[in-house]
Amino acid sequence: MKTLKKFWPAYLPLLFIVLTFCSNSGTTDRDASANKPSPAPIPAVNYPDSLVMIADDSHDNLQVFLFASSKDIPHRDYITLSEALEKNYAVVNETGSVNELSIKNTSNHYIFIHAGDIVKGGRQDRTLSFDVIIPPKADNIPLISFCVEHGRWTQRGTEAVGNFSANTSIISSRDLKVASKMNADQSQVWNKVSEQQVQLNEKITAIKGQSVNVTENASASSLQLTLENKDLEDIRKKYKDKLFSMLEKNNTAIGYAYAINGEVYGMDIYSSKKLFSDLWNKLLDAIIVEAVSKVEKDKTFEKTTENQILSMMEKAAKGEKTSREVNKSTTLIINSVTDAALFTTIDNDLNNWVHKNYISIDTTQINNPGKQIYYNNQINRRNLNNNDIQQIIID
Repeated sequence: MKTLKKFWPAYLPLLFIVLTFCSNSGTTDRDASANKPSPAPIPAVNYPDSLVMIADDSHDNLQVFLFASSKDIPHRDYITLSEALEKNYAVVNETGSVNELSIKNTSNHYIFIHAGDIVKGGRQDRTLSFDVIIPPKADNIPLISFCVEHGRWTQRGTEAVGNFSANTSIISSRDLKVASKMNADQSQVWNKVSEQQVQLNEKITAIKGQSVNVTENASASSLQLTLENKDLEDIRKKYKDKLFSMLEKNNTAIGYAYAINGEVYGMDIYSSKKLFSDLWNKLLDAIIVEAVSKVEKDKTFEKTTENQILSMMEKAAKGEKTSREVNKSTTLIINSVTDAALFTTIDNDLNNWVHKNYISIDTTQINNPGKQIYYNNQINRRNLNNNDIQQIIID
């Protein structure tokens, strides 16, 4: 012990070296990974209009995304056509022309008519082609329309024949939207209604394991009555039980995108959270019906990604631009390329957009417009072009 104490000062430098080595060797493995630079974060998808995706959910073959905006968008408080008709704030009248109706706003509210809204009754159920803003107390405002029921030009049951009783549905396929909003072709509209009815019969029959015919009703050619089919409603409810509450859980949302079987079909964005919320039930019903008509049993598909949605949006926005004045309060701007389109609705009084509708166009349908159609009470087969359609008055 005395010897150790005697030589202790001489050992200090050596002891320091040993302790330093041990310290370094004990921390090298642990700290090496910590000292490595962290991988770069995946950049957020840079959507236009400061959009941010806030929810993503799915049921079966339908995937739904909700979007909010990180900035305030100028808007006013619109009421929907559904509410306006239900509360007798408006009357939609027949004019004697298949392709034009008129509306009277008896209220002090601005009414927002959504492109694709179906009005039920009159001489034939119609879909309204474009978004239209109807100012308070406006009277006799023309509405461009297309027939979605080609087998009738008379009163149906106890419904009024001179005006329309309700608006509970929106047309339920992207092909129908293209036919009415972009191509303005009545024969295509009829063809696409019939096509969807056939698809629904096939898919619902397969799902339920028993024969189903969605056209067995008071007017077989009516898209509106097809959408009211009980067997379809049973299936639609299963989708809605999963997806409807998305908006309740994400009440800052101003719009949505949707994909079917892993393919982006479209997107709707609104300047107002309230307007989107008021439309949500109709919008969700429509995309569910479209998903049901496209069910592929026993097939798997990759889920849609945000980048696929952004790609569709960017492609549509870069398309050739045209515009039209729908009425004094509404301008429609259309950007389109072969496989995508963007419809932007402008409130002229606010000088700001109200609704942006992106559609991914099925290019396989471009050379298959379906000119062969049936119409009138005798269901006579005829070939019609666009000029003929403007002159149709069915006896």
